[in-house]
Amino acid sequence: MDRDCKMTLSTPNPHERWDTIETTIVSSFIQGAMHTDKYTVREAEIECIDIDRFIRSLARRVRLLKLDIEGAEIAVINRLMDAGSIDLIDLIAAETHEGVITPLKDSTDALRRRIQHLGLEHKIRLDWN
Repeated sequence: MDRDCKMTLSTPNPHERWDTIETTIVSSFIQGAMHTDKYTVREAEIECIDIDRFIRSLARRVRLLKLDIEGAEIAVINRLMDAGSIDLIDLIAAETHEGVITPLKDSTDALRRRIQHLGLEHKIRLDWN
């Protein structure tokens, strides 16, 4: 995450589209991202660590950082750029979720502009999925 914290991860309970929790393909840390009008949700408290601190603790370059962290990618990538640890990473491949979690659209668009402004398109790929 972009800081040490505990966060609530919401996951749909089995329903007509997914009959078991193991086949559920959507979860999120983003409040209100689940379609609770269509299904019930299970929540779990997740211990998160500051990715900047973790990367620096490795004491070596990170060749590839793949991010699929259920809507928290924007905060994490901004943290890496703000802290300068982006310079320790060769490539980030991130799945963004603004198509499914519409409250993420503005912050995802802002991140895309920031990446372009800083000339980091070669280093940060937001088109992985």
